Amino acid sequence: MGLDISVIKIHVDQEDQNKTEEEIYNTKPGEEILYYRKVNFLVPFFEDSVLQEEVGFILSSVYKYKVKDLIDSCEKVLKNRKKASEILPTEEGFFFGSTEYDDYYFECVQEVLNNFKELLKDFEEDCKYYIIFDY
Repeated sequence: MGLDISVIKIHVDQEDQNKTEEEIYNTKPGEEILYYRKVNFLVPFFEDSVLQEEVGFILSSVYKYKVKDLIDSCEKVLKNRKKASEILPTEEGFFFGSTEYDDYYFECVQEVLNNFKELLKDFEEDCKYYIIFDY
């Protein structure tokens, strides 16, 4: 057990215009486009876009502006590692893994940066993106 994180992409169409984000997620099939294990700084980063929270499960929307913010934050952390706890703080939790700002943390920041740059490049306006925290 641990903190599993997935980014899901769901194609939406005209019929979905009147549906809520939760309804879209719950009724349409999605495609996992990113997966992380114990990259716990993503939890507080996406907490302002939480749609659904249950014991051991958090669902958040991923918006284009938020992807840009995450890319910017990752770049800032990699340029000034001493500011990591201010810019991308870790989250404590029983299954969340280490809260240290060590080599593993910075490797994860680099991986997230690379992946979210690709996501931004391929961002489709006719899709909804969700991040799922499963612990």
